[in-house]
Amino acid sequence: MDQQDSHDQPVEAKRRVDRGKLIFLAVIIVAVALVYISQQSGAELPDWPDDLEAALIQAKKEDRKVLVFFAGSPPSTVARTMSTGTLKKNAKQIKRGKLITVLVQVRKTEDPAKKYGVQEYPTFLLLGSDGKELNRRVGFVGQSQFSIGFLDCSKVHP
Repeated sequence: MDQQDSHDQPVEAKRRVDRGKLIFLAVIIVAVALVYISQQSGAELPDWPDDLEAALIQAKKEDRKVLVFFAGSPPSTVARTMSTGTLKKNAKQIKRGKLITVLVQVRKTEDPAKKYGVQEYPTFLLLGSDGKELNRRVGFVGQSQFSIGFLDCSKVHP
């Protein structure tokens, strides 16, 4: 082995290490990008009807309360987090309370939002069978706050 060959080996080894680091960094960047995109895409909002007027008619006929979830369109991270966390964890209580559920995705100023003075999203409204507001929460609402402070229908009188 001459002097030139022994000198080339460390340089080649360093290039392989550098390439390995670049590949590792690229994989990390792609993984982070995919996680971000998956969180941003697809509205993980509840699969609730969107017709508030029909819900109010049904509520009046059946003497039930209406739970309305106002979210922006596209929905914010907070709205998606509440949908996949707060609402899913309280699904049994919503069902047990026999609440009629409605999702209103607001693009700008739409009638239902205007009618109830909703200006920030997400906002939850609990309406009586007569359509009158019983309770309101604006912004993030955690699981227990939602369950105890907002949904507990025994504490809300129509």
